[in-house]
Amino acid sequence: MMKEHEARELQILKQRHAIFQVLTPEQQQQLLNHKPRSHNQNGRAHGK
Repeated sequence: MMKEHEARELQILKQRHAIFQVLTPEQQQQLLNHKPRSHNQNGRAHGK
């Protein structure tokens, strides 16, 4: 069970890495600067 989960995690990481490779340095920087802390899309990281 755990192996399956790890395999999926690895696949996601590889996919992210592949996407990251094709971005311009500018886009990469934007991506790094705007890492969402949570999954809500309204711009607020914390506070409900």
